[in-house]
Amino acid sequence: KKLNLELSLLRALYVACAPFTLPLLADRVRQPVGPVEFALLSLLDKGMVRKKDFPRARKDGSVATRTLYWCDVTHRAVKEAVEQKDLLRSPGPGEDGKAVRTARATATEEDVREAKAELQVWSKRGEAVRAEIARLVGEPTNGELGERLEEANGKLEEVQAAVEKAREEERARKESGVELPTPASIKRKINEMRKEWVERRNKCTDFIDLLADGMEKKPKDVRKLLDVVDDKEEGVELPPKYVI
Repeated sequence: KKLNLELSLLRALYVACAPFTLPLLADRVRQPVGPVEFALLSLLDKGMVRKKDFPRARKDGSVATRTLYWCDVTHRAVKEAVEQKDLLRSPGPGEDGKAVRTARATATEEDVREAKAELQVWSKRGEAVRAEIARLVGEPTNGELGERLEEANGKLEEVQAAVEKAREEERARKESGVELPTPASIKRKINEMRKEWVERRNKCTDFIDLLADGMEKKPKDVRKLLDVVDDKEEGVELPPKYVI
């Protein structure tokens, strides 16, 4: 069974899975441009083929419009043609390869430049799509969000329980009349403990010095004999004295 022109055009677009300009499509099916354009109008009216115009600015300032045609593989008639294998039969041995070689030979330098520029545009769009996919894949799923929300609610309940416990302790303290220490009272307490430490250290130092004189030994040897450690030798530093 020989394919008619419309089926030949539809097959070329379906098998290639790529858009074509009118001249390249005519070379692909080895038919004149006029009949191919007329057949495309019929396919466009049926919705089996779609087209889109791409304006391109030339170096001289003029604008050239490039029209691309492609097969709508979701159309019902296209699916039926695929099921009947009308679009899957080869029209003849070597015809596709010859059409490709003819299309390459008839392409102008401007067509090549436009094709390269379009390839760069679609490559950038592909990179953007891949980046968006990677971002979406990295986002947590609904299940993970649910687990995180449940964990956050558990922590919130713990904090609320701790706050309520602190409030209860505050109420109990006020009822019992116990006053919490103020920053000033804490500083006074630290100063008193610091003073007590210094006085005790001085008494121990004086005692070891007197003992060393009586034994005619060095204070260091006496401390070693008594197994006494000096805080200064150990690098212990007293906290600073607060000014209140």
